[in-house]
Amino acid sequence: MSTKILIIDHSDTDYLKIKSILGGYGVLLASDEKTVSAMLDNHSDIKIILLETGLRGTDGMALIRKLNETDRSHGYRVIVLTHQEDENIEIAALKSGAADYIRKSIQTDVLKERIGMHVNLLDYQQEIEQHQHEMDLTFNMIFEQAPIGIGIAFNAFPSTKEDNPFFSINPVYAEITGRSKEELRTLGWASVTHPDDLEENMEKYNRLKNGEISGYSMDKRFVRPDGTVVWVNMLVSPLVLSGNQSYKHISLVQDITKRKIAEENLKESERSKSVLLSHLPGLAYRCRYGRDWDMEYVSDGCYDLTGYRPESLIHSRDLSFNDIIAPEYREILWEEWIDILAKQMPFIFEYEITTADGKRKWVLEMGQGIYNSQGRTEALEGIILDISERKEIENDLRFHLKHDRWTGLYNQSYLESLLDEDMKTSDGKKALIGINLSYLHSLNMIYGFHYTQELIKKLASTLKAYTSQDTLLFKMYDNQFAFYVRNYNDRNELESFCKEIAGTLETALALEQINAGIGVMEIEPHHRKKVDQLLRSLLIASEKAIDNLDDYSYGFFDSRMEEAIIREDVIKRELLQIA
Repeated sequence: MSTKILIIDHSDTDYLKIKSILGGYGVLLASDEKTVSAMLDNHSDIKIILLETGLRGTDGMALIRKLNETDRSHGYRVIVLTHQEDENIEIAALKSGAADYIRKSIQTDVLKERIGMHVNLLDYQQEIEQHQHEMDLTFNMIFEQAPIGIGIAFNAFPSTKEDNPFFSINPVYAEITGRSKEELRTLGWASVTHPDDLEENMEKYNRLKNGEISGYSMDKRFVRPDGTVVWVNMLVSPLVLSGNQSYKHISLVQDITKRKIAEENLKESERSKSVLLSHLPGLAYRCRYGRDWDMEYVSDGCYDLTGYRPESLIHSRDLSFNDIIAPEYREILWEEWIDILAKQMPFIFEYEITTADGKRKWVLEMGQGIYNSQGRTEALEGIILDISERKEIENDLRFHLKHDRWTGLYNQSYLESLLDEDMKTSDGKKALIGINLSYLHSLNMIYGFHYTQELIKKLASTLKAYTSQDTLLFKMYDNQFAFYVRNYNDRNELESFCKEIAGTLETALALEQINAGIGVMEIEPHHRKKVDQLLRSLLIASEKAIDNLDDYSYGFFDSRMEEAIIREDVIKRELLQIA
C-alpha cells in the first residue's frame, strides 16, 4: 500500500504541481475542514498533511491544533505551506503543532527530500511505538501473571497518585497482603509490616535510599486486615525512573508461610528431640556398618554413659565404639547385627561396656539399619540406654529367687528345681544330706526368736565352709539345712563328710546343749521318686538320726525306713475307710 499525502489547499494549480512532483505517493486534495475530516476517516494510510495556511474561511493555526488532537494524530505529520514573507506564520504554525513548513517556491528535489524524510521518520516512529507496545504487552503479561508479588515504587508511608505516580503492584502482591492497590498506596508498606520486623526493614530501606547498599533481602511478615500474619521473602533493588521521584525501587515478595511453619515445626521437633536426648539415660547414635562401629553422630549423653566426650568417638578420633564394648560381647554383638540386618528387623540387645574410668555398665541397644534403594546397609541408627540399675534389680530378684533372705544360702525352691533338672540325667552319683535342728524351737522360749535367728545365720556361715562346686548348701524349711552332693566316690566318702559336719555342729552348739540329726538320702540312677518324696525321705532319715541316743548322729535312708513309711500310709488309709 502506497503512502498517501493529503493536500489542504484551494489552488488546483498548486495541487497538480505537487502531485506531479510526488508521483510515487497517493496525493489527495481537500479544500475545507469538512472534506479533511472525510478524507481522514476514509483513508487510514494518510501519513503527510500539507496545509495551506491561507486557506479561505479557515483559521489555519486552529486547524493545525485540531488535527493534532484527533485519535489518529500520531499516525501522520502536519506540514504547512507558506510564502517567503510568512516567517511569523511559520513560527506560529510550529508552535501550534506543525512538524515542519515548506515555502511555496517549491523546488522539486527539496520537496521530495523533505517529504521523504518525514515519511521515513514517521515509519521509524511507528516501528518504535509498535516495539514499545509489544514490550508493554510483554511486561504487563509478566507483571500480571507472575507467580510472585511485584511492587514498583511502593511507598513506605501514606501517599497519593500525585506524590507517587509510578506506584504499582501486581495481583499476587495484593493477594499476599490481602489488600487492594489503592489501599496499599494509601497505607504504605510500613503500616502493614509486622511490628517486630519493621525496624530491620526500615533500616535496610533507608540504606538503599541513601545509596549505601545496592539492594537487600529479608524474611518479614505482613499483617492482613483480619489480623492474620503472612510470611514473605522480600528482595528489594533500585529502579531507574524518569523525573525526580522519591520512590525508586522494585520489590519482589514470595509467600513463604508454609515454609516458615515447616521450619518452626522442624525447630520444635529438634527442640523436643534435644530435650528428649538430654534426658535420655544413654546416647543416640548414627554409625557406619562395620566392626569398629565408626560413629558419624553421637548425642551429648555419651559422656554420662561412657565417660568419653562425643567428639572423641566421632569417626573414631580417639577410640572406636568397639573399644568400649566389653571384649566378651564384641563378637556376639557383630553376629547379632549381621543376623538382624539380613532380615531387616529392629535390633535389641543387652551387653556390657567399659567406661573411661574402667567400670562396667550394662546397656540396652535398640537400633535399625538404614538401607539404600538396593537394600544394602548404609548406616545404623539407634539408642543405647544405661540399664545398670535395672540389671542390678534383676540380679537382686534373681538372687532372692534362689537364696534365703536371712542366711544368703540357696533356698529350698532352688534345690527342688535343681533336682528336677539333675534327675533327668544319670551322670555321676548324687546324694542329699539333711541337717535337722528342730530342737532350736526350745531356745525360742528361753532366749527369744531373734537369738535363734542369729544362731541360724551363724551356723549357715560355719557350714558354708564345706561347700564346693559339687557340694551345695541349702537353707530348708523351718530349722533345716541340706547339702546336695554330686560326683562323690562311695558311701564311705559320705560317712566321712557327715562325721566332719557332726563335729562342727557339736562345737558350734556346745553352749546351747541341743541335739541335731543328720540324714542321708542317696539318689540312685534313674530314680523314679518325685522331688517332694526325696525331701520327705531325707526328713525322715534326719529325724531317725536325732532320735538316737548319740548326739549329732547320722543315718542313711534305707529300705526299712521305706517299708515303715509304706506301712504307715496303709494304716492311715484303712483307718480313714473305717471312720
